[in-house]
Amino acid sequence: MTNYKVRPLSGHLAVYKMTQLTTMLSGTHRVTGLFLALVVYFSMLINKFLVLNLSSYWVYWVAYYLNFYSNIFMYIFAFGTLFSVYYHLLNGIRHLGWDICLGIELDELYFTGKIVAVSSVIVTIISMYFLI
Repeated sequence: MTNYKVRPLSGHLAVYKMTQLTTMLSGTHRVTGLFLALVVYFSMLINKFLVLNLSSYWVYWVAYYLNFYSNIFMYIFAFGTLFSVYYHLLNGIRHLGWDICLGIELDELYFTGKIVAVSSVIVTIISMYFLI
């Protein structure tokens, strides 16, 4: 009789090294997905607030503090959001390649992971240049 309590049924965080590139890229993919979901959710809430309160005095102050060009935090937020979009998109394409058994060798995993990370930063910087 097999004792199933001896080892876990699936991998968990205690098994993986947090310094491995593949582990960091997988975690970053999940974090960027969560961040993008929160951005969409809060964007809808802000939009609903502004539409319902167009005649309100507070709309002026909300618009003032959300002004993209007057607030450095909005630049940082835009950079983070753009990076999340590009990283999640490119890493999602990488995951689709894995579904058809492309790039699943260890050296290919590291190579494509580095390409995704570097190209996400480059495309984000280019996009921010055109936004400013």
